[in-house]
Amino acid sequence: MRILIYGLAKSGTTALHIRIKQAMESDLNVEVMEVFEPVKRSGDDFVKLDGTSFPLAEHTLIKALMPTVAGNGATPESMLADYSDFDKKIFINRDPRDRWISGFFYRWFHRHRPDEKEFERAIRLTQFKEKHPSDVPFYALFSTSPARIASWKERQKNQLKGVDSFIDEASSRDWLILKYEDFMDGKLDELEEYLGLKISSKDAEDQRFSHVARSKSYGSWRRWFTPEDVEMYGDVFNPFLEKHGYDASDWKLKPQTSLPSAEGSEYMYKLFHGQAAKRKKKGWRLFR
Repeated sequence: MRILIYGLAKSGTTALHIRIKQAMESDLNVEVMEVFEPVKRSGDDFVKLDGTSFPLAEHTLIKALMPTVAGNGATPESMLADYSDFDKKIFINRDPRDRWISGFFYRWFHRHRPDEKEFERAIRLTQFKEKHPSDVPFYALFSTSPARIASWKERQKNQLKGVDSFIDEASSRDWLILKYEDFMDGKLDELEEYLGLKISSKDAEDQRFSHVARSKSYGSWRRWFTPEDVEMYGDVFNPFLEKHGYDASDWKLKPQTSLPSAEGSEYMYKLFHGQAAKRKKKGWRLFR
């Protein structure tokens, strides 16, 4: 069996990959060839961004990402054209409000080579927001520059329009469109029927990807956003929310007296410092 998983970064592709791999090994009793984030297919070889390639096998599981703002990733056109011979193809979709929060925190992963000064600014603001949630809108963690925010809005709108177009086309080509929220809630009937596999309702452990997971939940935007964020993000996300079955009228917030550092500053710190963070003792001295 050959299965493709595709989606935007921080939409749950890794969690889905781990769970499906477990199901393939358990139900089919086979060795699975995994290809993680190839950017193109060349015949029976799958090529990653660094140039390494992996061969097609009888039982292959591929997880690919839509292009980032920087252009890295596998294009929607190539996914539709180059994987038509795969047995099953899944696009996983997620509420863009949660995906934006998760993406902001994950951007500090050291392999992405983030700017150190920008990281220091972001982690200090994040730590302040964790203690005083209502005092800092989430968008300020990213930037307060009107020009930069306007540019970000335009990029987001264009990206989401691209997702709209892809989903419309993929749906007509026997792809399964899976909601991240349903996956997290254990609503697996449609996925299991499509794959013909039994998917475990429990999280499968895979230490290779332990750095990826942050909250393993959804709806955290209700805690991290402020009324200023609702005003900022509404026109960006509402058309997408409406089209894909989310309630675009529901921007109800859940104000907090504090926010979990494990989902914010501590997560950022571990990603930025990589293996070095593991060697530090408990009670890391974060930026103050």
